Amino acid sequence: MPLSWTTFVRKYAHSS
Repeated sequence: MPLSWTTFVRKYAHSS
């Protein structure tokens, strides 16, 4: 899994 995807999800989860 690419880091770009993980970073995106991580930021999204924080926004939730």
